[in-house]
Amino acid sequence: SGSVLAVFLSIDCGSSTSYKDYFGITWTGDDAYVQTGESRSTGNSDNDVAMNTLRVFKSHTRNCYNIPGEQGTKLLLRASFYYGNYDTMSAPPTFDLSFDGNFWDTVVTTIDTVIYREVTYIPKSKNISLCLGKKYSDQFPFISAIEVRTLASNIYTLEDASKYPLLLNRRTDYTWGSTNMVIRYSDDAYDRIWTRFSYSTVSNNGWVDLNLSSNAGTVDLSKTADNPPEKLFDYAVQTANTSTKFVLDVSTLPSTKVEVYINMYFTEYLKSSETRSFDIYLDNQSIAKDFSPVFGVATEISTINVNASSASNFYLAATSTSTLPPLIVGLELFVIGTTPPANGTNTNDVSGLASLQNAFSVLQVWSGDPCLPVEYPWDWLKCTNDTTPRVTSLLLSDSSLSGKLPDFSSLDAIQS
Repeated sequence: SGSVLAVFLSIDCGSSTSYKDYFGITWTGDDAYVQTGESRSTGNSDNDVAMNTLRVFKSHTRNCYNIPGEQGTKLLLRASFYYGNYDTMSAPPTFDLSFDGNFWDTVVTTIDTVIYREVTYIPKSKNISLCLGKKYSDQFPFISAIEVRTLASNIYTLEDASKYPLLLNRRTDYTWGSTNMVIRYSDDAYDRIWTRFSYSTVSNNGWVDLNLSSNAGTVDLSKTADNPPEKLFDYAVQTANTSTKFVLDVSTLPSTKVEVYINMYFTEYLKSSETRSFDIYLDNQSIAKDFSPVFGVATEISTINVNASSASNFYLAATSTSTLPPLIVGLELFVIGTTPPANGTNTNDVSGLASLQNAFSVLQVWSGDPCLPVEYPWDWLKCTNDTTPRVTSLLLSDSSLSGKLPDFSSLDAIQS
């Protein structure tokens, strides 16, 4: 887990320069990874330099970045969006996001909030494609940053990432006393972003912030499966008393139930004769019974094969014998992707299309999987909806092609 990451790439979309940010992360411009779109400035003077520029796509229904990855290696892929009213229209757009031909999410942007999406999965090919789809004809997709991080193979193994992607819902550092707003690289070797829990919604709950580092000193992380950062264990939060449940917020989940993957992190910060034990419930389903955190030792409780929605009841409750209230250090909440990663368009069809693109430079702006996701094939193709799609039509009349047609006979499902 301490080895150098095979891929650690940070792309500042719309920028042509390289620089190091506040966290010591090296960023590069996006010219090498995309052939379409226009650079724009947001005038964002925040610490987050990558949000100062964006790339907006005004032509084509789908535009893609082509990014080097590691075939068969577990990756974290993060895409960030900051509108910042760059066009002075005060009209933040809504558009679709996909990776490697898989539909990812519909991104609804706002005027002045940084929105990001993160997925953990195992790519089936050596390159990653990240694509933006134009959902509404008068709204132009844009992107501010793309980050790719290799993950250790032993992280998030309860769910088979080669079969189903893990879509991050939130990753929470339970503290309100910490000076840092987020924990990320280099405190987290994989540059996972741990955001502080917002207490505005629970300000009257009497929650108590616990400074673990001053009490327990160093915490032993060797028993945790997913390599959480040591800094996560500087603080924890507990309820005011044993009769108050610690309600964990799931309001960010969809309104209909989805399968979720949950990691919870705990440690005990008091070395005393008192007892702290609690039960963990999700919609009356027991996740853990009579759990007692251990002093100076990090413990992780994970769960899969459970379903939850934004209306779910997720909480920690002290047992009848506990003299101390429930506490928590950190939480990771993922939605498990409903479909396996796409197989991709038929390889013979892909090579036939490549020969056409090699012959006609005007076609080379198209990248990513030709037929996937099914809602956004390349503008000049029609495809089947099979698990492995086939190209059935080439629509090249308006492409102003001139010269000799190459051999594209491998496109043997063509009908028109």
